[in-house]
Amino acid sequence: MNNITLTISLVATLVASQTQADEATYQAQILLTELGYDVGGIDGSYGGKTRRRLEEYFSNNGSSFDRRLDQGELDQLLASYLGSSTDLLSRGPTSAGNYT
Repeated sequence: MNNITLTISLVATLVASQTQADEATYQAQILLTELGYDVGGIDGSYGGKTRRRLEEYFSNNGSSFDRRLDQGELDQLLASYLGSSTDLLSRGPTSAGNYT
């Protein structure tokens, strides 16, 4: 493998890795927002506000956050979201049509 091919391969791997990280951050931002944690905008960027909200969420839920978002942490966010959505829907709408 020549240097150019190796460089292109390395760049492609880094881009794919970054895209996956951005997607995970994007998903986390959506879930955090739905759970009531203001991440300052859903853009897939792992900035300070997203990190702080992740730390806050996990602290509030009896866990620690090592500042590295992984699938297990996304699963926890999703489980919380699904639990809160289920709770919300099980209560039903008020007479005004809003969920309590």
